[in-house]
Parts: sequence; structure tokens; C-alpha cells
Amino acid sequence: MPDTLLIVPLAEAHLDDCARIAAQAPDPWSRANLEKAEDGGTHRAFVALQDGTVAGFACFLCTPGNADLQQVVVDEAHRRHGVARQLLQTAFAQLATEGTERILLEARASNFGALALYQRLGFKLLSYRHGMYSHPTENGLLLGLALPGRPAAWSY
Repeated sequence: MPDTLLIVPLAEAHLDDCARIAAQAPDPWSRANLEKAEDGGTHRAFVALQDGTVAGFACFLCTPGNADLQQVVVDEAHRRHGVARQLLQTAFAQLATEGTERILLEARASNFGALALYQRLGFKLLSYRHGMYSHPTENGLLLGLALPGRPAAWSY
């Protein structure tokens, strides 16, 4: 399935599909959040298209040198086919060309599938955030990735 993926910037035409897919996440984004990401500015968002259908999306908040992965969701029908991996790898490469040095993200400690993906992508555990999430209350993990060709040292 991932061989035919097209990764493109989020556009207004994708918002309804992304909102539908976002509702499948444990901590879903609203359409308003997606609209903010689509507007650009400090936000960057990417969509994975499978044969013209939105298969997933990833949204980032960007500051000089850093991009915080705020939401990544793959439609249930497209999961376990490498969509998230290809989507994130393509997004990271694009962000690196724009000056991003590091990617940061938080994940629920129980989100084993996502944590395995992030580990395969090279993310390292930076810290624990006790009680970060609610419904249910759960710890969060802060992970970081230094992008290739960028400084490896963390400045925290």
C-alpha cells in the first residue's frame, strides 16, 4: 500500500477527511485545529493520499530549529501498511529543508504501536511527564529526534 502514497501539504479540500480521521484518535483534533494547521504560519501539515483518498495526516508546530509533532493519525482502513512511517519520513525531510533541526513529540505511555514506530524512526526518550493525559489519566513521554545533517546536540 505505501508504494502509491503521495504526501502533500494539507489543503482546504482535505479538511473534512482529516477531521473524520482525527475523530479516530484517542485525543482527536477538532476541525478548527486542522484549519489553523492548514493556514500555515507557525504550523505545517502534511497529508498522505492513497489513490486520491486521504489516508492520514501529520501536523507540526514549528519554531526556529524545532518542529513539535502535534498530531499524526492514519485512517483505520490504512493502518499497519507503513502509511505513518512514510508520511513522517517525508514530512521530516521537507521540514529539514526549511531549517528544522529537531522534531519533538509527546505520546501516551500506553501507545505501544506509536512508540515502536517512533523508536524505528530514531526518536530518543527525553523525559517523562507524569499525569500528562486524562481520560484515562496517564503518563506522557517526551521524545526527540535530531534530523540528519543537523546538529546532534540537544540544547535543553
